[in-house]
Amino acid sequence: MDNKYLFSIAVLLYGCASFLNRIAAGKISGYYIQLIATIVTVVTLPIFFLIFKNNQYKYETSGVLIAFLASCLVAIGNMFLLFGISRASNAGSLGMVISLYPTIGLILSVIFLHEHITIQKAIAVCLMIIGSIIMIVK
Repeated sequence: MDNKYLFSIAVLLYGCASFLNRIAAGKISGYYIQLIATIVTVVTLPIFFLIFKNNQYKYETSGVLIAFLASCLVAIGNMFLLFGISRASNAGSLGMVISLYPTIGLILSVIFLHEHITIQKAIAVCLMIIGSIIMIVK
């Protein structure tokens, strides 16, 4: 399957998950949402390995440590997000602002990994940031 389809499916699934988490946040605590997400991840991990069993798995200790740090940041970020959504009246708009996190990844990649950014990507990042500012300013 072409990568653009994989990424499109991922965006669709993340969007639906964000919407469903908003509904769940009105009914249960963010702690429970995070716990359920962790359980689902652990349960679905064997399915991931079965689907991608033909891929070669690289292993480096530094990669494990970096992945651990990234996972800690995701868990903490999710907790802030879930508690924020449960208290916000405009959670849909705030959810869109949170979706800017890839721009931070892109900026960090340009700075630290020396990735090349095209003019189109730079303009897109600027437009996303401007759009988010417009959404959160009253």
